[in-house]
Amino acid sequence: MISRNAGRSNEALDYYKQVVAQGGAFTEDALLAIEAIYRTREDPEAYLDYVNSLGGSANRTEAQKEEVYFSSAEQIYLSGDYAKAQGTLKAYLQKYPEAAFGAKARYYLADCYRFTDQREQAVDQYQNALDAGLDGALAESALLQLATLSYELGSYGKAYGSYLKLKEVAKLDANVENAVVGLMRSAFRARQWEDAIRDAAPVLKTDNAALKREAHYVRAKSFLSTSHRAEALEEFKALATEPSTDEGAEAAYVLIQDQYDRGQFEGIQERVYSFAEKAGGQNYWLAKAFIVLGDSFVEQGNLPQAKATFESIRSGYTSTGTQDDVLDQVELRLRKLQ
Repeated sequence: MISRNAGRSNEALDYYKQVVAQGGAFTEDALLAIEAIYRTREDPEAYLDYVNSLGGSANRTEAQKEEVYFSSAEQIYLSGDYAKAQGTLKAYLQKYPEAAFGAKARYYLADCYRFTDQREQAVDQYQNALDAGLDGALAESALLQLATLSYELGSYGKAYGSYLKLKEVAKLDANVENAVVGLMRSAFRARQWEDAIRDAAPVLKTDNAALKREAHYVRAKSFLSTSHRAEALEEFKALATEPSTDEGAEAAYVLIQDQYDRGQFEGIQERVYSFAEKAGGQNYWLAKAFIVLGDSFVEQGNLPQAKATFESIRSGYTSTGTQDDVLDQVELRLRKLQ
């Protein structure tokens, strides 16, 4: 005990092991002290090797040995040493295939994978933890992480199913909200248009302006994809009241394009100029709207004005990347006007 209190753990271990070897009234106290030292060292393998070497005289059941192993792995995880914890947890699960703490160990292992940016492995272990009977707050957390990571990895169907389960079991308000929003986003990304329309409806009731705008956008695009054009245009009208946002700018363009498609060329110029006054930095959709304006001049036979509009876009617009088709569309139209 003096050696241990002085921080000389190796020396203390030697003395405690001598006490155990000699037997007597202090054997159990010495065994507990030895266990505590190995726990502090986060070295469950060394502890098990020692206890197993004693045979039955150690008076330790397999359940007690397993508890020490798991507890040591848990302490490493809680300390934030995820690389080391990952190895210890894997060794624990390998040593105890029917582990009493298997569900929690798999949850910790999933976290270790997530914190070390091994997302695919994390997804597998969160699912394994849930399949192993994880419950309570940890199950809620595992479902949230499983859904979130699946979405980030592009597995939108799996994400949808996980968000659906999370919505059913979530106790925390934040997780309920995550589930509701996640269902909408996953359905939309999975091209499950009817589900996306339905799942966006609850999001419209939120006080969060950005989420509400996103829900209108999801419904608008989903209605378009299911040939419900009238319903889609109503959603775009709601979005177009905020043309300086990403969704609002696209909506403003869509409504201008719709007016062109219906042959109502007369009012397009006024609408485009109104959009330009409120667009802020939404240059891509504003440029697309001016292309429609140029097209409307062509339809009305005003070719000089159309050419001037296209040339103005060409000289004043800067492409945003390889997916940006604005300048290509402008060049195509100018060649046709030559």
